[in-house]
Amino acid sequence: MKIPKPVFNKECPKKYKTFFSPNSDDEYKAKHPLAYKIIVTVGITVLLLPMIIYVLVCGSKNVESGWLMLGLAGSFIIGIGLFNIVAAWLGQYLGHMVTFVCLLGGGSLVAISSLLLFNKTLYNLFDQEVVSFCFVSLLFLMMPAIYYVLFRANVRNWLMISKRMSKSKIKKSTIGNRNYWWYEQIHRENDIGGIYYLNRIFTVLYPLTFIFTLLTGLIRVMSIPICIMSIVTYLLMVIMCIFSKVQNNIENHGRVIVLYARNSNDRIDSVVFDIFEIIWCLLIAYCHLKITLDLWGF
Repeated sequence: MKIPKPVFNKECPKKYKTFFSPNSDDEYKAKHPLAYKIIVTVGITVLLLPMIIYVLVCGSKNVESGWLMLGLAGSFIIGIGLFNIVAAWLGQYLGHMVTFVCLLGGGSLVAISSLLLFNKTLYNLFDQEVVSFCFVSLLFLMMPAIYYVLFRANVRNWLMISKRMSKSKIKKSTIGNRNYWWYEQIHRENDIGGIYYLNRIFTVLYPLTFIFTLLTGLIRVMSIPICIMSIVTYLLMVIMCIFSKVQNNIENHGRVIVLYARNSNDRIDSVVFDIFEIIWCLLIAYCHLKITLDLWGF
C-alpha cells in the first residue's frame, strides 16, 4: 500500500469550497481505497479525541457546570485543527492559519474552562445555574443558523423556479452586503414579498440575540429578554423550516404536501417527517422557555 505524501500548503487553496463537496474524495478513494479508509479513520479519531480526553478528565473530577460546554467547544475546535493536518494526506489542507487558529483558539477555550472549573475561587464567583443557562441558550441558538443556511439555498431555488431568474442573474443581483443578505435588488425588481421581510427580520434579530446572550448571559435578570428574543428567533426558524420543506416538495415532487415518495437522492420524503421536524423546532423554543422558568423557580 502506497500513501501519497501530504501537501502542507501555506495558504488556504482558492478551491477550498470543493473540499466540502460530497464528491470531493471520489478520485482519491478510487486510486487509494485502503489508504483512504486509514486516513479517514485517523481523521475522525483526532477530531473526537480531544473531546473524549476532556470529558474523561472532567468526569474523573466530578465537576458539573456550564463551563464544561466551553471546554467541549474548545476541544472540538482543537480536533478540527488536528483533522486539518490529517486532511493534508488527501490534498485538502486548508493552510497553516486554519491549523494555528484552531489549535490556539481551542486550546485557549479549554484552558479558560479548566481554570474556571478547577479553581475554587473563580468557580464560586459565578452562579452556576446562570452559567448553565447561558451556554445552553447559546447551544440552542446554533439551530436557527443551520436552518437559515437551508432557507437561503431554498430561496435561491425558489427564485429560479418561481421568478425564473438564472443563476448568473441571482449572482449579479446579490453583489454588495445589503443585496446579498437582504435581497434588496431582487426585491425591488421582482417583489419577493414575505420572504424579503422574513429574511430581513431574521438577519437582524438573530445576530443581536446571539451577541446579547454572549455578552449578558451570565447576568440572571438578562435571562428574561434573552428568552423572549430567542423564542421569536425560533418562531422565525419554524417559518423558514416550513418554507424549505414546501419548496423541497415542489421541486422534487411537484406538490406542496407529500404523503410518501422517494426523491432524486433515493431518500424518502413524507409529510410525517416534515411535521416531526417542525415539532422539533417548536420543541427547542419550549425547552428554552422551560430552562428560563426553572432558573426563576417556576
